[in-house]
Amino acid sequence: MPSLRATEHAYAVWHNQRHNTQAVYVEKWLPLLHAEKSVKERRVYTEDIKDIMKPTLDSIQTDLEAFAKARDWDQYHSPKNIAMALSVEAAELVEIFQWKTEAESAKLNEADQRAARHEIADVLLYLLTISRVLNIDILQAAQEKLQLNAQKYPVGKSKGNAKKYDQLDD
Repeated sequence: MPSLRATEHAYAVWHNQRHNTQAVYVEKWLPLLHAEKSVKERRVYTEDIKDIMKPTLDSIQTDLEAFAKARDWDQYHSPKNIAMALSVEAAELVEIFQWKTEAESAKLNEADQRAARHEIADVLLYLLTISRVLNIDILQAAQEKLQLNAQKYPVGKSKGNAKKYDQLDD
């Protein structure tokens, strides 16, 4: 049994060997670490471990860059190519909802839910790739855009209104 607290050990495993050992850790070590713990203590440790092991934007960007480099794909990652691929993935997401009613689109079946999850991930991965290629801090850009949108769409004029900012009544 490891001498470290469960969360510290889980972090060490995740940090050193990344995603490949997460399931092994949870299946093999977690029960041993919790054998002497109360149900409440086990729940706290389990939640701590889940939080520590969640991927971050930085870890996904690092993994994505390594994925492309291992395949020598950076040579194809021009802004034009990535923007085109991004639009294709967004269209594939739209296709899932094509011909569905509003109610059907809000309650996807299991297959459509899985397909939507994959297409959303593809869109995110291409956004991360193009932001890397163009040297844009994606989180900073998103924050800036939220601030611009707050100025364009003041609550008093836009609440409950779907009009574009230049068509809002004064």
